[in-house]
Amino acid sequence: RFLALAPALRGEVPVLIRARGAEAVRSSLAWALGLGVRSVLVGGDGAESCIPFLAQHAVPVIVTGTLRLPSRDDDPYDAAFALPAALAAAKIPFCIAGDGGHSNVRNLAQHAATAVAFGLDRATAERAITSAAAAILGVGDELGAIERGKRATLFLAKGDPFEIESRVVAAWIDGRRIDLANKQTRLAEKYREKYRQLGLWPAADGSTQEPVRR
Repeated sequence: RFLALAPALRGEVPVLIRARGAEAVRSSLAWALGLGVRSVLVGGDGAESCIPFLAQHAVPVIVTGTLRLPSRDDDPYDAAFALPAALAAAKIPFCIAGDGGHSNVRNLAQHAATAVAFGLDRATAERAITSAAAAILGVGDELGAIERGKRATLFLAKGDPFEIESRVVAAWIDGRRIDLANKQTRLAEKYREKYRQLGLWPAADGSTQEPVRR
């Protein structure tokens, strides 16, 4: 049953270590480095106090969200907001992930946008949720960028993806277009059609129909 650990012990796949607080970060990473495994720190809480240690050992960090309050009373208000910029300045590999499970993945771009507002370069922020994430997880040769030879996994947005009012209009996974319709979009279209018939909503061609007389 321990065979699944063999690739990690051989350094073939990264070992994700979730730790909170500077002491836990240092002790858990020291343990992993002692085993010679490829370590990736998950979370980021306390990482700002361990930047020299992380840089010395080139430990990548998966920052699980920037839209959160400080963890400790004496932390600066922007501890989470500014962490990606601090990691980038120290040349520590990192990526930005969402927080709160799959249901909050929709907010991923806003986590990156918050980091930009607090000092992270825009291009670095884009890589932090695309190519850098793929590289840290060991799939950078397959995913993370629109390049020849990589899997066609991408999305198309109406507007700047970092702006909260922008909308994803199409998405593909491995070249297959994904149906983005759901209960909410179907209800929206149902009532748009109702108002089109009443002449209160523009038709698909932009014109407004005459109200239907009943």
